[in-house]
Amino acid sequence: AEYMGGHEHYLKIVPTSFTPLRGEPVATYEYTINSNAYQAEAEETPAAKFVWDIWPMEVAVAEHRRPAVEGLCQLVGFLGGVFAFFMGFERLAHTLARVRKANEGKLG
Repeated sequence: AEYMGGHEHYLKIVPTSFTPLRGEPVATYEYTINSNAYQAEAEETPAAKFVWDIWPMEVAVAEHRRPAVEGLCQLVGFLGGVFAFFMGFERLAHTLARVRKANEGKLG
């Protein structure tokens, strides 16, 4: 049997502007491409279909610097979490040691 198929090709274009931390904005485009091949029905004429879609809205991407206070707060929060974890672990180890000593009859 002879291949009687078709192809569909899709192109989506999105206008994009990128503003770096220092410098002028850059206008560019992002795109996605998708292609599909399909088997045509016996009575159908094979065809190639091309579709493109240009978004009417622009995606704006901008770099920005976080304040130092935000980084400091994250660091303090992380260290507090580590401290709380180890304090809980130490409390659990202390309790288990007391239970073990009580079972051995070594508590005074």
